[in-house]
Amino acid sequence: NPSPNVPAASSGRRFGAGSFVLEGRTRGELEAIAAEAGVDLAQVGERPSAAVALRPVTVGVYHPNWGLEDAGWLRFVLEQAGFPVEVVDGAMLSRGLPPRIRVLVLPPIDGKRLVDGPRRGAAVQPPPEYRKGIGKEGVEEVKRFFAGGGTVLAFGGSAEWLTETLELPVANALNGVKRDEFFCPGAQVQLAVETDTALGWGMAPAPAAMVDDGFAFRYEVPQQPGYGAVNITEELTEFRL
Repeated sequence: NPSPNVPAASSGRRFGAGSFVLEGRTRGELEAIAAEAGVDLAQVGERPSAAVALRPVTVGVYHPNWGLEDAGWLRFVLEQAGFPVEVVDGAMLSRGLPPRIRVLVLPPIDGKRLVDGPRRGAAVQPPPEYRKGIGKEGVEEVKRFFAGGGTVLAFGGSAEWLTETLELPVANALNGVKRDEFFCPGAQVQLAVETDTALGWGMAPAPAAMVDDGFAFRYEVPQQPGYGAVNITEELTEFRL
């Protein structure tokens, strides 16, 4: 059970937002878990009143039919972190995601390629079933999944495509910027992380990050009603080249 976005107290002690409460384990088992995870362990007499129960979810990682190394790496990282992961292909998106998948991960793919598949200019064409993207049916399924409360994580070009497809109040600040105006692949930058929010729990307040592609999103005030506040968890503070 993690506490919500507020500190919690139990037995006269205070715990920061994002602390976990483990129950039904022996002291030895808890110490082994803490040692493996590299976290501090504290024993309390009662569960903090602010604690909420976790629910296990299956994470679906989209794998295009033509193969994509980044999709395999995303799956590997999630599996190593202990998440139940399932491969999602274009056919599954066309049919509709099963209820057990509550998080959909889109690897970095150009938006047009994501929807329509790779270009047909290859000297040796793969079979037709390996030339497709998610298609119109897949696009509608992503919209339906998101509208139904599902979580969608997208990287690179997929993230830019997602902001446009879901009409999110963010935009790529580097869209249209020329390479001689901004170009720094592999550069190390410093981020400012709001560690008291759910997405920032466990993160250092000022971690380093590597620039991999030309995407930087800025929040835009929505013109249409129905949007609440957008939580910006990480912001670029300055370049450290």
